[in-house]
Amino acid sequence: MYNIFMGITVLLMLLIIPIAIFVGGLPAIFIIFVILFLIFLQGRKMQMSYKRADIIGKLISAKKYSEAIAIGESTTYRTEIEKMNLLAAYFHAGEKEKAILLATSLKTSIFMPSQANNAIRDWKKKIETK
Repeated sequence: MYNIFMGITVLLMLLIIPIAIFVGGLPAIFIIFVILFLIFLQGRKMQMSYKRADIIGKLISAKKYSEAIAIGESTTYRTEIEKMNLLAAYFHAGEKEKAILLATSLKTSIFMPSQANNAIRDWKKKIETK
């Protein structure tokens, strides 16, 4: 995923730089590089987030809930996938209050796959019934 993202970024750079030189000169090139660098940083942040989510999921599978919770709580920036994995760790560890708080922060979105939206709804139902 990350390699595809970087490939697209490089292709955009190769396409936009000649146009920027012709139209706007050096200031336009500088602005383009700043924007592409910010896109690169965001992609890197998302890649690390997915790695953390994968680690949390593996710890939950191994029934090491306290370690999964420690890793999940160690970061301030969490994607919905990380939140769902942390929610699963709370749920299996029996920490219902934290699970309820985290479930209320999960949001469905039209930009997310339908499986993710369905999983969020399922977790909210599980917590309410437990």
